Amino acid sequence: MNEPSETPIGAEASKLASGVKWSVLIYRVKYLLARYWWIIAGAMIIGAGIQGYRYSKASPEYISSSRMMVNGQLNLGPANQSGAYSEELMNFFGTQVVLMKAPDTVTEARARVRALHSEVAADPSASVDALQVPKTSIFELHVTSTNPEYAPLLLDAVMDSYLTSKKGRQEQTTNGAVSAITAEIAQLDAEIKTDEQQLLDFQKENNVVFIEEQSNSAAAYLVGLNNELARLTKEHDLLILESNNRAVADANASVARASAGIQAQQETIEKLKILRDEYSIYLKDMHPKMIALSATIDKEQKFLDLLKTKGMQEREAHQEDLKLQIQNLEKQIADWNQKSLDLNQRLATFQLLKSKITREQTTYGQLASSVQNVNLNTSLDQEDVVIMNRASTASPIPVDYEHELANGALFGALVGAGILYLINRLDDKVTYPALIEAMYEFPIIGQIPFALADPKSKRKRVPLIAEDDKRHILSE
Repeated sequence: MNEPSETPIGAEASKLASGVKWSVLIYRVKYLLARYWWIIAGAMIIGAGIQGYRYSKASPEYISSSRMMVNGQLNLGPANQSGAYSEELMNFFGTQVVLMKAPDTVTEARARVRALHSEVAADPSASVDALQVPKTSIFELHVTSTNPEYAPLLLDAVMDSYLTSKKGRQEQTTNGAVSAITAEIAQLDAEIKTDEQQLLDFQKENNVVFIEEQSNSAAAYLVGLNNELARLTKEHDLLILESNNRAVADANASVARASAGIQAQQETIEKLKILRDEYSIYLKDMHPKMIALSATIDKEQKFLDLLKTKGMQEREAHQEDLKLQIQNLEKQIADWNQKSLDLNQRLATFQLLKSKITREQTTYGQLASSVQNVNLNTSLDQEDVVIMNRASTASPIPVDYEHELANGALFGALVGAGILYLINRLDDKVTYPALIEAMYEFPIIGQIPFALADPKSKRKRVPLIAEDDKRHILSE
């Protein structure tokens, strides 16, 4: 089942209860202030008095000020010159401010003042402050002390200690860099000597000029061999293709047409056959002339067959010769390839040694130049932060007594308010009818006023209501 929604009467009652609580709170505040106002007033007076007493008994404080600024740098080399000491610029100013007032810097400054000016009384409570002037490259430093002589001395010592510490860090970084570069140069020098010795030994064992010329000649000769191999292979493949694609008879006819002797022999045989045909008109086959002519034709035919056989043999011999030439060329190419690879490998070794030495010499020159740049910047000793103004004479810090008394009175008022809060928490008396509703959340149906008895009456009865009665309005 759904819970019943809040009725307008309940909402009105809730609003009324909230109003009652606020009215009770306001009443309690007014009640406490009306009854215990003297507590707050007394606390304010006591607070102001204590604050005034403190400042009247406190030793006067003096302040000394100075300024430092970021100095310009003289660039004696190219824009990308290496070897110059530099600090991270993004947080440069904030870092310098922290270093100026760092505990180590202040401690070293105190020791410096104690050593150089032992006659001046030290002030352990002296404080150092540093800040950057907005939108400038200037730092302001202040020392606050109860001793007017100690303040400027400490401030000068702080600036000197800061510059000394900064220079020490710079020298430490520079010396570390120079040591590392020097060690790298020594190692690189040893490697260069070793590589140069290897190059010299290689040149003793190999004639580099001859190797280069021989490598070029071998490359040109290999190109010629490959071209000749391609030509012979093509011719050989064409002969094989012709032999496979044509019949033997066509091949014989092709050979016969290609040979002038075979052609002439065929013509001779044809002439003899024509002559035999002419004789056969009037001569018998067994005639001696016919027998002799037939014998001559058979002899010439045998000679023709011999010529054809010789052409085929020459063709096969040429094909075999091509095959042998191809095999010989392939062997020569393989040998010259091996020779060329060996020559190229020796040339590559020589070039590798030369390029390695060149790289090492270039790196050696760069490292040596870096050392020179570091030494140059160290000798110039350019400071990026310099003293603009030395410490001024300490001047007393004026005390705003009115402001300090007001602070003491405000603190006393807060203490008095705390006391009133404790009284309110400890006092559980009901002093206001609405307080009952706020405490128990029940409505007040009636109110019975409390009336004191008349002390003048013998029976101590409550007196009757009279005109201009000062008792509660509901006393009736």
